[in-house]
Amino acid sequence: MSIEPATNPSERPLVHLEDGTIIEPTLLIGSDGEKSKTRSDYKIGSWGYSYNQNGLVCTVETVRPNEIAFQRFLRTGPVALLPLWGNFSSIVWSCPPDVCKDLQDLTESEFVERLN
Repeated sequence: MSIEPATNPSERPLVHLEDGTIIEPTLLIGSDGEKSKTRSDYKIGSWGYSYNQNGLVCTVETVRPNEIAFQRFLRTGPVALLPLWGNFSSIVWSCPPDVCKDLQDLTESEFVERLN
């Protein structure tokens, strides 16, 4: 697949599919990541700023199946327990970089104790 950008505002881009089909969309969404070719082709700027937060993500096994998403708001940021399958859940712990580093340096049992 390739995209031929429109050359002026009255034109539409052309999307060339591998089978030779050409699509002339009325809407083209660039969801192709940080180095978006679509954003580059159309000179769409981006901006952002730091929230001074990191996300520590891991998978844990629980004693029994978890079917409910749980989130707790701490002084340092939210921690969430998100069901996966069976007895497995994903932890997403948002916190400042120094707290995240401290959590990563804990042993497994220390991490579980801090999480609990």
